[in-house]
Amino acid sequence: MNNVNSKTIETERLVIRPSRWDDTDTFYEWELLPEVTEFFSIRDNQSKEDVVRKYVADSDDPKTRQFTICLKAGTPGIPEAMRYASMQITSRAMLSRAQAGIRKGTLILNLPGSPKAAKENLEAVLPAISHGLEMLSGRPADCAKLTD
Repeated sequence: MNNVNSKTIETERLVIRPSRWDDTDTFYEWELLPEVTEFFSIRDNQSKEDVVRKYVADSDDPKTRQFTICLKAGTPGIPEAMRYASMQITSRAMLSRAQAGIRKGTLILNLPGSPKAAKENLEAVLPAISHGLEMLSGRPADCAKLTD
């Protein structure tokens, strides 16, 4: 990936950087989502190699640079809780790349691709998320109150 003249931009909570080779797996998974593929020329019948080849070719074209947005400071408790809940179901949960963070008052969750696992992960954290959303909205919230 060439991105030679591309700069990294940092804000308080985000890093926007040129994409790297290690981003290609995530990009491929994202590209296969039906709500994403309808806006791209890549279709779900293409191999991973085809998708990565196009991704790399586009990254070398100055008109179509690829950038990746990374959270600088996430909310580590949410992915920890999701992984813990998933570990009660399968030991493969330890391989999860779950992330969570806040950007401009919006909570961002990275959920598993499997609908079953996404549902299980959300069920594990939803009770606490309502409190977090109250805090994000600026409403006073009783942090000592138990929700269980």
